[in-house]
Amino acid sequence: MLNVRSCYSISKSIIKIDELAQTCVEHDLSYVSICDDAFFGLPHLIRVAKKNHLKPVFGYRYMRDDGVYSFFAKNKKGYLSLIRFSNENLSLKEILSEKGLITVFCGEKDEYLNIIKEYPNVYYGVDEESDIDQIKKPLFFKTVNMLKTDDFQALDLIKKIGRIDQQKTASPESFENLYETNLKACLKKAYSNIEKIVDEIQEYDLSVDYKIPLLNVEQDENEQLYHLCQEKLVERGLNTEQEYLDRFEYEYSVISQMGFSRYLLLAADIVDTAKELGAWVGPGRGSAVSSLLVFLLGITQADPIKNGLIFERFLSLDRDDEPDIDIDVEDEMRQELLSALRKKYTKERMVNVVTFGTYGQKLVKRELSKHFNVDQNQLIQEKYQNLISKIIGLPHHVSTHAAGLIFSEKDLRNMIPLRALTDDSFMTQYDMNALKECGLFKMDILGLITLSTLKKTGVSFESLDIQDEKVYQSIKSDNLCGIFQLDSKTGRRLTEVFTPFNFDEIRILISINRPGPSQSGLTEELINRRNGTKKVEYYHPLVKEILSKTWGVPVYQEQIMEMSMKLAGFSPKQANELRKAMAKKDHSIMSKLKSDFIDGSYANDMEKDAAEELFEMMAEFAGYAFNKAHATAYGLITYWTAFTKFHNPFRFYKTMIDSSHGKYIKLYDIINEARKNGIEILAPDINISDSETKEEEGALRLGFNLVKDLNPSAITKIISERQRDKYNSVEDFILRMDQSVLSDFILKRLLEAHLFDDLADKWSLEDMKRIRDKNAKTLEKIGAKLFGEAINNEANKNKQPTRDNQNQNRATYLQEEIQSYGFVVNMEKTFGIKYDPFYHSEINVGLITNELKANRYEVNNGIDYSVMSPSVRLKQGDTIIFFKHRNESHYRGFLNGKDAEMVMKQNHLSELEKTISKRKESIKRAGIKKIRILTKKYSMEVLL
Repeated sequence: MLNVRSCYSISKSIIKIDELAQTCVEHDLSYVSICDDAFFGLPHLIRVAKKNHLKPVFGYRYMRDDGVYSFFAKNKKGYLSLIRFSNENLSLKEILSEKGLITVFCGEKDEYLNIIKEYPNVYYGVDEESDIDQIKKPLFFKTVNMLKTDDFQALDLIKKIGRIDQQKTASPESFENLYETNLKACLKKAYSNIEKIVDEIQEYDLSVDYKIPLLNVEQDENEQLYHLCQEKLVERGLNTEQEYLDRFEYEYSVISQMGFSRYLLLAADIVDTAKELGAWVGPGRGSAVSSLLVFLLGITQADPIKNGLIFERFLSLDRDDEPDIDIDVEDEMRQELLSALRKKYTKERMVNVVTFGTYGQKLVKRELSKHFNVDQNQLIQEKYQNLISKIIGLPHHVSTHAAGLIFSEKDLRNMIPLRALTDDSFMTQYDMNALKECGLFKMDILGLITLSTLKKTGVSFESLDIQDEKVYQSIKSDNLCGIFQLDSKTGRRLTEVFTPFNFDEIRILISINRPGPSQSGLTEELINRRNGTKKVEYYHPLVKEILSKTWGVPVYQEQIMEMSMKLAGFSPKQANELRKAMAKKDHSIMSKLKSDFIDGSYANDMEKDAAEELFEMMAEFAGYAFNKAHATAYGLITYWTAFTKFHNPFRFYKTMIDSSHGKYIKLYDIINEARKNGIEILAPDINISDSETKEEEGALRLGFNLVKDLNPSAITKIISERQRDKYNSVEDFILRMDQSVLSDFILKRLLEAHLFDDLADKWSLEDMKRIRDKNAKTLEKIGAKLFGEAINNEANKNKQPTRDNQNQNRATYLQEEIQSYGFVVNMEKTFGIKYDPFYHSEINVGLITNELKANRYEVNNGIDYSVMSPSVRLKQGDTIIFFKHRNESHYRGFLNGKDAEMVMKQNHLSELEKTISKRKESIKRAGIKKIRILTKKYSMEVLL
């Protein structure tokens, strides 16, 4: 079968290439063939064919109004011509004349007879019903898009999901059914032509003649790299230190011999281009941070020698895999950078990399649930499970890799299949693994939100003092909002028991803040040793220096490499192989290397039993060890955010708030922490606020942008009208505003967001609508009068406005704020305290918003609702102390804002005493001065 559509003809087939190859083996075929709308599946086809000892046969479908042309590459030359054709670099006439291709036409018979007058070697695709009179080169070419007949339901479903018009597609046919069909006599020749075509096809690979672009072609790339890095060495004053000179010469020798000079020069040009545009670039990422030359070029900002990084983690002469340089740039300028680079390198020599979204478990279940109109819980039945298994893993859609780009010296349209992404950009049809097989280098340019945030604060990387002790002291579990890599639940838990004292410890902290180390016991072991609750032990004197800064526990991948090189005499290549094998738990490679390790260690006077024990320890931790070079660069960003926050807190919190619109939990967290740190946060106000947050006399005034669903045009009109004169009342505001802005919804939102709280009058929503509508009618009456006419308020002067309940309860106030902002802004008005001192602990402060039924209440902690059934009687508006377990809340006491006290039973205080004690100062700053303890007989006060 030649006309087999694979699953890479997305939504048109459910044939997975691995399963297709297995089917071909079972049917004793010598080949495996696919014929798709794109080249997506070709690399996979070649890999699978090789694995199963089959000949790969690839066809590309090209649709026109007069019919469908399917082109099969006979050899490498034909394949490259087919790529050029698919990239619109060859015409149809040229491709039909290409001797390295076999062409099959499917369409009207008369059209085919016209084609073969000029191109006699073109085959005519037929099926059982075709008329083949006058056809000299018939080919049985019925479309196959499922392996078995009972796959029809799965195929039908993905076509519906993909919105494929089934009336315009051929009736589905299975591989199994066609193979078993007894073909009519007239089709025997058409069927035998399949084998004839397969025999003509030669196997080929996808490698291409590829080079990374070099802007200055007049000078050899190695010379360019050497002289440029040498200049930077002198500029930095490092040319007088022998250690740097030796490292420089060693790295240059390896990089130039390995042919990677162009790669470094390209990365340097990308970073230079970003800086020329004014974009902020990160201090680096990944193993590239361990290279001195990469550092000298300005691609990374961490001195690898001062930071104890080994070059072999990046590259060595005996390494088979190429180096990897990834670049972080502020996310808000990434597209501008890509546009500038595309102008410099042209869109044909700089392309994005494709990636495939696949059907996962959740997506399949959701689609099946909709299709069969059943609850997802019913999908456990066998009939559904069989269907799910057929769909899971199929490509669902095509998108661009988040960061990957290919740069080339020559036009990529002649090397790999592309597809248009936009009018001025292309995307590859091969994913990053296939591109690597082709010999192409991917360069990752990633957008990092933290860099945009830092840029807005104005604190540059160059201004950092890495020795600032006060900054390290500020990195605490209750002060991590906006701190890169630590602003998370796990980061807070970890920082509570591991407060970093220096940059080395920041690197360690972000390295162990991952599930692997925590679940493996590495984190607990390291912290116990660091905090002195467990003895620090080294497995051999030779590894003490390597493990001294991590208390004898291997935290970094580089430590695994260093131990194997120093103790067992491993080459850099062996050390890297060991690192990868241990990380992937590849026991076959580990077994071989273990023997080499023990023998090498024994030669260094280490007993074999001890060497084996050390190897097992390394294997245990290596799977969770982190890249030290990456930890160094990202640790610098962690410190950068902490430094900025400590030295410029107002700007930091303002930027954090403005960059978190719509992220309600995050905003609540930021604002709560800012208040805890002594920064006054003022609620949005109709007469004061701007669109964004602004500094106001030692405080931060929140902007209108925080109000949900308040559109930019309304905000602009509110501010522009206010610039003439402040609004002196709600009525004044309504009368002066453009009537088109004041919809019922906007009026309701402005009122419930409490933007008018500081104005003299307190109107209800209905009264506000009445004023608006009356004003609109009056304006309509005076229409074209030149100077207009004042609204006659005399008729209403004796009518008092209907004011909203001036003693509006706090529960209603809270609910309005939740509705308007997504979280509570006016903490003091709702809870009676300046901020929540218990946030990020097991304790919550909440407000009873509703009694659902007898002794069952709804409670809100300022951001979300839960329910509780306490043992005491409560009422709406009570402020309570509680903790949450799953979806249920448990009452532990109440908060009396008037008397600035917490009230709780003795047993509840004992339960929460550890948290209260730890946060004592924070509780006092929030406005709570004492705890009233209730016993069976007495009531005691404890001053905080």
